[in-house]
Amino acid sequence: MKTRVISGIFLGIITVAAGLLGGPAAGIILAACALVGYHELCRAAGVLTPGGAVAEAADEKELITVEMLRKRNHTNALEILGYGITALYYAGIIFLPEKAVNSFTLLVIVLLILGEMLIYVVTFPKFHADQIMTAIFAFLYAPLLLSFLYRARCLPHGIYIYTLIFFCTWICDTGAYFAGRFFGKHKMAPILSPKKTKEGAVGGVVSSVILCCLLAVFYDLRHPEQKLHLEPHRLSRETTTSRITATASPDTAASWTGLTRLFSQRRISIFLRCCCFGRSENYRNRRGAVRRPRLSSPGPAYTIQ
Repeated sequence: MKTRVISGIFLGIITVAAGLLGGPAAGIILAACALVGYHELCRAAGVLTPGGAVAEAADEKELITVEMLRKRNHTNALEILGYGITALYYAGIIFLPEKAVNSFTLLVIVLLILGEMLIYVVTFPKFHADQIMTAIFAFLYAPLLLSFLYRARCLPHGIYIYTLIFFCTWICDTGAYFAGRFFGKHKMAPILSPKKTKEGAVGGVVSSVILCCLLAVFYDLRHPEQKLHLEPHRLSRETTTSRITATASPDTAASWTGLTRLFSQRRISIFLRCCCFGRSENYRNRRGAVRRPRLSSPGPAYTIQ
């Protein structure tokens, strides 16, 4: 219990420091936490176990010796590659522009998979296939997911989102605890976690949603210039027409200009007739309808922004 309290206080200090500092300092702090988390996850999941040492003992129904347990803490090539990929990834998200981070993340994941598979082939049969998959999963679970804290902190007014991530988790646990204690009757996972109930799970989700709504109201009052509530984005006819005509072909632009004029004048009946009798040149000329784009030289596709 004492160790858990000390660890919680230490992690709390790191969390607050990273949130207050922001920028590269927060990225460096979270990178250090990611490296520690990656190491602990690899050790717990058996990535550091020499291939065949524990498996052979299990096959022969022998007890795992102390020497085998000591070998579990030895760093191997899989973990070293994970350290290097983690350092490279955090250096990229800290110093690269935001628009390039998503592509860089995908590149790093591909490099990790190729590197782990290369180690597996070159050193075969030193490692098992499950160790390769576990090493890849350890990076996706610890360093990659933890990096979204830094990316959330870098957003405009990201301190609110950064705080929400932790408070939402804490409130969810607290709400689930009290809801399960007072209303819990139906077990959710009797074997995995006997004390957790379905009522507690619902209480945790509801409490988190309430917290998010309250924080949204607070943010809306604190920063009225950036509304969080959804409003219908209405564009004027002139703005929409100018945006489309800037990217469309001349025929298409002329067609769209005519269509907006038809709608603005509420001449829906003429528009429907033009759609039904679009092939009649005499009808379009007589009614003054919109000239359709030529089929022989269609313009490029356009989208309404």
